[in-house]
Amino acid sequence: MDELQYQGLDELNNLQPPPMFEDAAEYLDESEDSDDEMKDELIQRQQLVYEKPITSKASNFFNMRDPFTFNSAEEKADNRRYKTLMDARVDMFRVLRIIGKNDIFILKENDGKLNITFYAESKAKAKLSNITLWYEKGSKVTLWDAVERFGRSTFKVSRSTLYSMDEDVFSLFSGYSVQTGPSVIELLPFVFDKLVFEGISDSNHTIYNYILNWIAYLTQRPGQKTEVCLILTGVEGTGKSLFGDTVCRMLSPFAEENLDMSDIMGKFNSIIVGKILLVVNEVDTVGSVKAAEKLMNKIKRLITDATITIEEKYVSKMTTENSANLIMISNSPAPVILSLTDRRYFVTRVNAKFLRKKHVFTSLAKAREHKSFYPHLLTFFLSRDINTFNPRIIPMTKAKKELTVATMADVDLFIQRHFKNLISPRGFDMKDLHASIPKKHRGDEMFMLHLRSRCFSRRLGTDHSRFRTFLLRPEYIDRFKQLL
Repeated sequence: MDELQYQGLDELNNLQPPPMFEDAAEYLDESEDSDDEMKDELIQRQQLVYEKPITSKASNFFNMRDPFTFNSAEEKADNRRYKTLMDARVDMFRVLRIIGKNDIFILKENDGKLNITFYAESKAKAKLSNITLWYEKGSKVTLWDAVERFGRSTFKVSRSTLYSMDEDVFSLFSGYSVQTGPSVIELLPFVFDKLVFEGISDSNHTIYNYILNWIAYLTQRPGQKTEVCLILTGVEGTGKSLFGDTVCRMLSPFAEENLDMSDIMGKFNSIIVGKILLVVNEVDTVGSVKAAEKLMNKIKRLITDATITIEEKYVSKMTTENSANLIMISNSPAPVILSLTDRRYFVTRVNAKFLRKKHVFTSLAKAREHKSFYPHLLTFFLSRDINTFNPRIIPMTKAKKELTVATMADVDLFIQRHFKNLISPRGFDMKDLHASIPKKHRGDEMFMLHLRSRCFSRRLGTDHSRFRTFLLRPEYIDRFKQLL
C-alpha cells in the first residue's frame, strides 16, 4: 500500500505527547506565554484544508467519494430521467458488481449510511425489477433489464477483496471518504490528543504510542490485519465510545462503530465484509465457562484468521477475506477471558478523570464538526512512521496483568501461588505439591494433565532416600514472572 503511505518523521515512534489543552481557542486567548507566531501556528493546524484525495490504483472498485448510490439510480428512475437502457447501465456500473460462479450481487447503497451490500441473484432480481424506467408496448422496462439485456460480463468479477490491483478482482477499498494531502503532520488535534493520552492511555507513554501506532498501521495498510484486538475497559462515561466513534469516522466507510457482539458473532455477520475496523460496545463474556470459552475461540478466529465464513439473509454462505481489526469497549473490569499465553489482546483501563470534566467531550464534539478535523486526523496517522512497529509485540499493561490473573485457569493460579517453589533449584517436593492442591482438584486428572504440561518432574536424593520434585518448564517462567 505504498501509495497510501507518507514519509514520516524519524522520531515519530517515540513521539512524546504535545501540551494538552482543554480547548485550543481558549488556550490562545488565555495563555500569557503564547506569542503571535505560536498563535498563527496553532490556528493553522486547526484550519488545515486538503485538496488531493487518496485514490486506489485498482480499476475495478466503487468510488466511495462519489455520492451516487443505488438509491440515486432508483430516484432517477422514479423521476423518469433515464432515456435509454445504456444510460441506466452506465449508472448501474457505478453501483453494481456480480461476483463469481454463484452470481452474488454487490450494491453500493445508502440507507442513511454508505454501505456495500451482498445479495443473492433472486433477491437482486426482485429488487431491480421493482424499479421501473418506462413502459414499452405495455410492458415494464426496469433496472434489471439495463443489467441483463446487454449481458452481465461488464459487471462480472472473479471475486471480491478489500484491496487488489487485479482488474478481475473487485476491490472494496477505493480510498477513505476523508480527503487529505501529502503534508506531514506530527501532532494530533489537541482535544482528541488530550482524550487519547490522559484518558484512554491513562497518561502512560507506552500505552499511548502503542495505540497510535496500532491505528496508524491499519490506516496505512488496509487489508493487512494487526492480529491484535484493543480492549478498553473502565467506568461508563469516560470517553471510550467517543474515541472509537472518532476513529471509525476517520476510516469511513470502512469502519463500523457501536456494534453488539451479536453483529459479528451472530448468524448474519456480513457487516464484517470490507471493513478495516469494527468497534464493539458492551463486551462481556460472563456466562457459563463453556459458553464463554466457545465465544472467546470465535473471537480469536475473527482477530487472526485470514478468511471468514459470511452469511447474509437470502445469500448462501461464502468464504471471504477477513480484513477486520477489532476494538472492544466494556464497562466490565473483566470483559474477556485471557490465557496465560495470550498474544491477541492489548488491554488498557481508561482513566475516569473526564467524568468530572465533561467540557473536554463537549470541546471534542465541536472540534469534530470542523471541516479540518478529520483531514488533520487522517493525515497524522498516514504520516506516522511505523516502519519498526510490530503490533504482535504487545506491552504488558497493568490492566492486562490484572485481567489475566482474574480470569486465568485454576492450574495457572496454583502455579502462580507456588511460583517460587517451582523455579527453585530444588523444585517443589511432590508430597508437598499434592498436599497444596485445592481439595476440589485432588484426584482431578484434567488438573494434573494441565499441570504436567507446564511442569516437569525430577528425581533427587541418594539411592536410599530418593524423592521426586516438580519444576516449572523454562518456556513458562517469563510468562508467570510478568504477572508478579
